[in-house]
Amino acid sequence: MRQTPVRLPYLLIGALVALLIGALIAAPAQITQAQTTTTTAIPTSTPVFTPTATLPILVVTPASGCYAPLQLRIGGLVVVTGGVNVRATPSVSGVLLNYFAEEKLVRLIDGPVCANGYNWWRVAGVGEPGWVIEGTPGRYLVEQVPDPETSGCFPAREGIAVGGQVRAITGSRVRDAADPGALVITVAPPGTLMTVLEGPRCWNGLNWYRVRTRYQVTETLIEGWVGEGYPGEYWIEGGVGAASTPLPCAHPLSWRAGTRAAVSYGDGVPRRLRAEPNVSGALVLELLDGVAFEVIDGTAVCSGGYNWWHVRILTTGITGWIAEGTPGRYWVELIAR
Repeated sequence: MRQTPVRLPYLLIGALVALLIGALIAAPAQITQAQTTTTTAIPTSTPVFTPTATLPILVVTPASGCYAPLQLRIGGLVVVTGGVNVRATPSVSGVLLNYFAEEKLVRLIDGPVCANGYNWWRVAGVGEPGWVIEGTPGRYLVEQVPDPETSGCFPAREGIAVGGQVRAITGSRVRDAADPGALVITVAPPGTLMTVLEGPRCWNGLNWYRVRTRYQVTETLIEGWVGEGYPGEYWIEGGVGAASTPLPCAHPLSWRAGTRAAVSYGDGVPRRLRAEPNVSGALVLELLDGVAFEVIDGTAVCSGGYNWWHVRILTTGITGWIAEGTPGRYWVELIAR
């Protein structure tokens, strides 16, 4: 009897092995596809943190547009840093008046004004008065400083008054400005009488008086500033009476009604416009260097050794009396027309 070959089982086994191998080969691809599908399924709006060396700082501007201004005192002194523009109006588009390449000591005369997101202050003392930016927290461009005119001085001695006399206790240095570093004009020996023309003026912790006395070499009249000294070591004393004789005046300047002139000085001390033509007259206004005025009366009045002119300030119309100074040391100059 002829035997038939058994082939079917082998065929079945081969098919199963092929299926198993195919499944094993396809598995990594399915896994990769699943991973890829899972990755792309992340929403694109999900934030992704990326480490950086420097993170930006969020600066919040107040609702008003400006930070709270510094507590600066109008009339006080401030230092303005270098590289600052001074403008005619509190605006970044205001007309440029000055440029401070280096830091400057100036006086506040107005402000603050909020504009363009900055606080602005008006300053005077260098060039034309104008507006400067205060700056922002962490980078301020102005800084208040102690005012030597109003701080650090002991109460002035009693018995010293304008128009009266003081006596030198020690050898008193008469300087050309109210400053211990100013040029010494002469030294008044002990016992020298000096007529008080102005003061006291507090400067650098010392009270100063502008006086008139005689130069010890030529016996001519000179004027300058003397320091008062300190408690326990005063250099001058008052209560020695008024000037015994009226002080003479030099020949006045050749001015007439309508003459225009300007204040001019080099000692850093503003000149005074007074209600009467004398050094004890009520103060009307302090006149900065360059202030222009017009002569009202064509005749000067001699008082206290000075020729006084009745004038009108051109910019404000305020009137009063101003002293012309002395030959070689005039405080006014003619304006050319």
